Amino acid sequence: MNILKSSELINKTEYQKIYYHLNFDNILKSIFSGINQYRFFDIKFYDEQYITFKPKNDYFHLYNIAKLSSLLSEDSRPILMIMNEPKTFNIKHKKKILCYLHMDWILALYSLKEEDLNNNELIQYLQFETGDTDIVKKIRHINGTSEVRSNIYTMNKDSVIVNIRDSSQSKNISKLTKKNYNLILKNPLISLMEISKGFDNHKLTEFLQVMNGFSKKVLSVQKVTEEMRFNLKIRKIKRTNKKGMYIVNQNTILLDPRYVDSFSHELGHWYHTWFHKEIKTEKEAENFAIQFEDII
Repeated sequence: MNILKSSELINKTEYQKIYYHLNFDNILKSIFSGINQYRFFDIKFYDEQYITFKPKNDYFHLYNIAKLSSLLSEDSRPILMIMNEPKTFNIKHKKKILCYLHMDWILALYSLKEEDLNNNELIQYLQFETGDTDIVKKIRHINGTSEVRSNIYTMNKDSVIVNIRDSSQSKNISKLTKKNYNLILKNPLISLMEISKGFDNHKLTEFLQVMNGFSKKVLSVQKVTEEMRFNLKIRKIKRTNKKGMYIVNQNTILLDPRYVDSFSHELGHWYHTWFHKEIKTEKEAENFAIQFEDII
């Protein structure tokens, strides 16, 4: 489950690299030059402020989407389907426009970075779609060769912070819908929640409902004291390939916003830390977390 807006799948630095290496500047100029077709889309200007893209949904378009979908992870496939939906944008929202028109490129690049840099089928897809036989060198420039460290113990100034113990310490809650804010407050296990910028409120609702369901199951079988209530931080995990982690000495669950369905696994680690202290080895802990959904 991914709670990010599609335009937030790449950070500012990655976007700038893509913009440069994949020639987005010239693509933008072409789109706004008055052409009525680009890639899989028909283009129409409603007025001086708005532009509409309508997928052609012809054989070539649908075949490409189906082919790429088979090469991507299950979490990425629903995001790819955005390219099958007509969209209208304000012409000022150039990043959103470019991401929408090239979501297949972005997801392919992301998959190469996160899963398999040497996936020849994805590389061939990008070579064909970009018309650039030298795309491999550009991919390496875009994805980089070193990992960027992220401080998981601090909170970003742009994040939403909901401090259940002290509401005066909450920040940026206006970014949440009223429904999502109330869902967070109703959770019986968390004491503080941080959500990094770029999330989609509709997707977040779905996650919060699932999270609260798991939390209520825990409460039905165990008494949870104030001391046990944990912090939950949803932010990209950059220095490892993990989708989530439980940090014992901080009593904090950390989830990558692209993989928030790992919550139940990390909740399992929190659970055995407090209620099954006989678990000592890493292997025992991991087996318990894997089976946690069935346990409760």
